[in-house]
Amino acid sequence: MPNLLGTVIFIDLRNLETIILESPVFREPFSFNVLTGSLEVGYIDAGSGCLYYILDSTYDQQFFAINKETGFLEFTIKPDIDNPVDEDGNNIYEFVVSAHLNGYIQTREIRVTVIKLK
Repeated sequence: MPNLLGTVIFIDLRNLETIILESPVFREPFSFNVLTGSLEVGYIDAGSGCLYYILDSTYDQQFFAINKETGFLEFTIKPDIDNPVDEDGNNIYEFVVSAHLNGYIQTREIRVTVIKLK
């Protein structure tokens, strides 16, 4: 490893600032509780100006649809707490959503838990 003691290093922060400002940034929530039989889950938010959202391929992803422009997430089937169809059969659906903006991509794991009304 070279000895950099006393070496001055210049970093052009203009490009870094552009990357930070143009990259999508996910905001919570990253997990949702949904009543059995309900199709609506909620909104995934990766900030203003997000061009589009995509559900990445996982087993549980097949039971969801996402509006590519708004990030609104919903079940494509009515979830039944007594007959779970998620990969491990525990009523917790896990998948990844990616947000794409200006060539930058951020991903976030999402959890949707089906619950009963008490």
